[in-house]
Amino acid sequence: MLKAGQKASFETYISEELHREFAFICGDVSALHTSSQFAESSRFKKRLGYTALLHSLLSRLYGEYLPGGKSICMKQSAVYKAPYYIGDTLVARAEAIAVWEATQTALIKTTILKGDLLIMEGEGLVKIEIDEDELPCLYKSGARKIRSSDLVAALDFIKEGDAVFTHSDISSFGALGTTDRAWFFDALIASFIKVVGLSGNLLFPVFTYSFCKNEPFDVQNTPSCVGVLTEAFRKQKGVVRNLHPIFSVAGRGALIEDFLTANNDSFGEASVFANLVKNDAWILLFGTGLNSLTFIHHIEQSYTVPYRYMKRFEGSIINLGAQYDSYADYYVRDLNKNPLLDTQKLEKRLLQEGVLRVSKLGDGYIKGVKARELYDIGISMLKEDIRSFIKIGN
Repeated sequence: MLKAGQKASFETYISEELHREFAFICGDVSALHTSSQFAESSRFKKRLGYTALLHSLLSRLYGEYLPGGKSICMKQSAVYKAPYYIGDTLVARAEAIAVWEATQTALIKTTILKGDLLIMEGEGLVKIEIDEDELPCLYKSGARKIRSSDLVAALDFIKEGDAVFTHSDISSFGALGTTDRAWFFDALIASFIKVVGLSGNLLFPVFTYSFCKNEPFDVQNTPSCVGVLTEAFRKQKGVVRNLHPIFSVAGRGALIEDFLTANNDSFGEASVFANLVKNDAWILLFGTGLNSLTFIHHIEQSYTVPYRYMKRFEGSIINLGAQYDSYADYYVRDLNKNPLLDTQKLEKRLLQEGVLRVSKLGDGYIKGVKARELYDIGISMLKEDIRSFIKIGN
């Protein structure tokens, strides 16, 4: 089986004959490719090679070298850095960035170079044809085995290109189907990635409260305190964590910076939670209930509920080895009023409005709601009753 870190490459000479045959196949006989006289008058001075031909090299790269064998490219991104010409020798390279056995897919970094000059770079999502029955299952629910394909089917309300922010309790769906925890976490994350695709964005909370205890927040090394799946995601290659020292979020995806860019206000108008609304993201409850919805505090702060107040925490952040002073504003509970979170009314309203999606998976449930719809309904409920999300404790 393909492993992350594996590499492969091959070399191709772009001959006149290859160039001419590709022109015949694609039907593109534009002057920049076919007329030496026209090309000499252009800024390129020579006939350009076809960018589409570069993708045919990727087909060979995937099919014959890495992964090789029974593999199909399902999606390919590409950025063209420099032109190439007839007579050039190109090197196509591939490196497996991540491999997810459960979904039989691999994310492969691809580059094409002319000497040291980068011509094209991108990433391909490649399907490796393996019988799913040969792989471990995610969960066992009674006699039934829950596999990655079952999880993907349960997330059918999420579409390719969507953004998903996920709270999780991995113990809700049944007995674990494998003792290989690394494989299990990779398989779960791969299933989410398969649903949103390369054009989507996947985010997990990786909160840590050490900053509130006068301990430095180390962006690269401070572990998540909100579940083992979130910590496994944080450690994956290609995942980015933002700089908020309490409510940090980790993510990967095509537009991930649009979500992770935030200021020091934990739940304010420039927070990650506000970004979920602006970018029409899903909030997913994977095996957990609405009491896990940290997003509620964004609604509460927006409405300025009287049972919370703003508190500033000061400390230091370590990022890439550099340490500096910082702070975080946190809309905390007023312990004198002792408000206890109670989401029963909210869940009932979301179901009545038809915006809360619920899917059964094994012994547990997956629930999803769009951040914008959750925000609008939440504000409406607070206008009706300021205690919509709480009950007062003793």
